[in-house]
Amino acid sequence: MAKPTGAARAVIVAAILCLTAGEATAAGDVGLDKKITSALTTLLKVAGAAKPVNLLVVIRPDTHSEPDRKLLLQVILEQTTTCATKTGLAVISAPDLQAKLVALRTAIRPADVVNLQHGASQAFDAILWGTLSRSRDTRSLRLTLVNSSRVLAQTGVVIDKASLTGLLPDEPSEAEIDQGTDDIAATLDAGLRLSLPAALAAHVGKVGVRVETIEGSSKYDQLTDIVRDRLPTMLRAQPYAGPITWDSSSGTQHSLRDWEADSGQRAQFGFDAVLIVACGDDEGRPAVKCSLETAHKTLWKATIPMDAWDLAVIPSTTELNAKIVKFAEDHLGQQVGDGECWTLANEALIASGGKPADGFVLGRELEPDEPPLPGDIMQFKSVVLQDGFSTIYLGEPDHTAIIEQVLGPQVYGVLEQNSGGRKTVAANRLDMTKMKSGTYKIFRPLPQHHG
Repeated sequence: MAKPTGAARAVIVAAILCLTAGEATAAGDVGLDKKITSALTTLLKVAGAAKPVNLLVVIRPDTHSEPDRKLLLQVILEQTTTCATKTGLAVISAPDLQAKLVALRTAIRPADVVNLQHGASQAFDAILWGTLSRSRDTRSLRLTLVNSSRVLAQTGVVIDKASLTGLLPDEPSEAEIDQGTDDIAATLDAGLRLSLPAALAAHVGKVGVRVETIEGSSKYDQLTDIVRDRLPTMLRAQPYAGPITWDSSSGTQHSLRDWEADSGQRAQFGFDAVLIVACGDDEGRPAVKCSLETAHKTLWKATIPMDAWDLAVIPSTTELNAKIVKFAEDHLGQQVGDGECWTLANEALIASGGKPADGFVLGRELEPDEPPLPGDIMQFKSVVLQDGFSTIYLGEPDHTAIIEQVLGPQVYGVLEQNSGGRKTVAANRLDMTKMKSGTYKIFRPLPQHHG
């Protein structure tokens, strides 16, 4: 990068520290480089005659943010360097100052500028202090320009996903997915702890749990999966435990589908109360809506907003499902175990870190209106598909297959073995709209640690 010349040349020492951010879906059509360039131009203009010559730039999270996201850290660093060049500034690194700045946990003050100037290997006469904070759907970068005597100027930059178009890879890393999942779980736990324990004090003993996706919110199915996976562990911990027994089993989830419809017969469900957890859209934003209900009244209701940035990094197909598909694809044309259809599914579950099959129960049975995903497992009982002169038999009486692709409503590309007289793994197409007899279930694989 060529250095600008002339009397107005400034030196920027970029000490980019722990950043916090994620990927999100939000409105906006201005790139990050334009936003940062505009902000820098504004700050320098407001500074006027006090415009610095040598500038130290620090960008860090506020004290309430989650741990840094290293990928976005790199992006902000690169964009800051590019934007500084556009405004006639030059960027150099200053590793000798970074260690000192990491320890500074408060907002920047003129006195800090004086302290940092002493002993600095490279001279600077002002600091550009950027604080990156988190809101529901965006990250906000607050920029403060301060010298040794006063705060010269302040401005802000809103960072949404549209701002980062082309700057981040299409696929989030495994670490980012894990972080997003953990953040979602932590947000849910914090929302529940806020008031649910008080509602449970009403002599509630046995509580049934139902987790569902709000009708018309199918794009939040991955949020529902995370809640289904993490909620049982949360509820077994204090302050929800003690004398309360929680039942979030697949059978209970299935039976409680009629809880609202049978309001006059709720006592027959056998629970002192039922916790309904619905994931979906709340005025255009992701949220989890909770309700603790007895047979006669509602004890507690809450809407827990979720951060769209966290949700955006979660794949539509779970990581476990993706591993199951990959296991089956890697064994195409090969025999897995004894060559039985069930063995392929069970070995895929075990190899992928899933909960092994319990007989022909291969995870959580999907609700009738719940959309299947690649990696879900189909279990057939004496199924016959008839399409014109073609007949396909699935199960004598049982057969198992892994969904590789969802090709349309009730139409699937599957990976299976012990089909068509072959003991090796093969890919086939099944159109369940052509089913003439028999039954089938679809299971969502569960992680090994799932209760």
